[in-house]
Amino acid sequence: MSTTIPDATAARLAHASRAAAAAALVGLAVVVMTAWSASYRHLEAELTGVSSALFTHTLVYQQYWLLWHDHTPMAFDVTRQCSSNLMVSPLLLLAALGTLLRGRIGLLRVLLGLLAGVATCVVLNTVRLDIIGLAYGHWGTDSHWLTHDLLGSLITVAASLLAVVVQVVVAGVHRSPRARRSFPEDGSRPSRHRLRG
Repeated sequence: MSTTIPDATAARLAHASRAAAAAALVGLAVVVMTAWSASYRHLEAELTGVSSALFTHTLVYQQYWLLWHDHTPMAFDVTRQCSSNLMVSPLLLLAALGTLLRGRIGLLRVLLGLLAGVATCVVLNTVRLDIIGLAYGHWGTDSHWLTHDLLGSLITVAASLLAVVVQVVVAGVHRSPRARRSFPEDGSRPSRHRLRG
């Protein structure tokens, strides 16, 4: 008795698994922007507090981290607008699209690209938050417009673009063997005509 799955059934199962993965990624993007928003921002405040502590004294409470300038404390809030989840959610949607490209990008590559893109967003956004906080520690509130409004906006745009590039590059480093085509060394393409007996 043969236990081999017919090609048509295997193709349907593969398509269904990719569709399920895409739906899960879309759902995760929605959850990150809504139900997990506060927890995500709390995590970012913790990361910023740890990295800022390398240079100055800081305290963290929920999505806030506390810094001092001339013995005057300032509580910085990781708001929805300052959080990297605004950059991460589009990456999840891009990964969902990648899972639907059947035979072109493997699911493992899609996930590796997603992780690389998310890491890029989180690291660069933490650097941005560090710059804002440390500038306050040195120059007070006068630095806010430069580090938050101007430089912070530039870093956000650059981080968003770089994260997409990193995600696409990592996901597309190795294509599936089925998607590769080999040609003769002279560069000529094989004939498409079939031999008829």
